[in-house]
Amino acid sequence: MSTIDKFQADTLRIIKHDRADNNGNYSGLRASKAVANYFEKKTEGLASLPQSITNFWLKKYIETSSNIEQEPTEKNVYWLVKVLALLQGEFEPDMDFSKADWKELATMTNYEAEDLPLEILSDLMGEFTSRKII
Repeated sequence: MSTIDKFQADTLRIIKHDRADNNGNYSGLRASKAVANYFEKKTEGLASLPQSITNFWLKKYIETSSNIEQEPTEKNVYWLVKVLALLQGEFEPDMDFSKADWKELATMTNYEAEDLPLEILSDLMGEFTSRKII
C-alpha cells in the first residue's frame, strides 16, 4: 500500500471514528479538522506549509459546504490526497487542481520557500512552472 493509499484509508477511519467516539453524534467540521491534523502530521518537515494548506482547505471546501455534516466528502478528501501526492513527488498526470487552487498552492509555497527542503521546493516549482502557474 502506497503512502497515498494509506493516507486515504486512514482518513476514512478518522471519519468513521468521529461518529463512534462521540456516541453517534457526527460533526463534519470536527472530522474535517481531524483529517487536516492528520495531513499535517503526514507532511511534517515542511515548515508551516502543511498548516497553510489545511487552513485553505478548511476555509474553501469545508466551512463553505452547503451540507457541512456530510464533510469531508470523498471529493474533498481527494483534494488533500492530491496535495499529499504533490508534496511527496507522486503527483500523477491525471491529477489536477483548479487554476485558482494552483495559484494558491504556488503562493503558499513561495511564502515558505526558504524554509522548505530544496528538493521538495525544486519539485514544486517545477510542477508550477510546467503548468504555467508561475
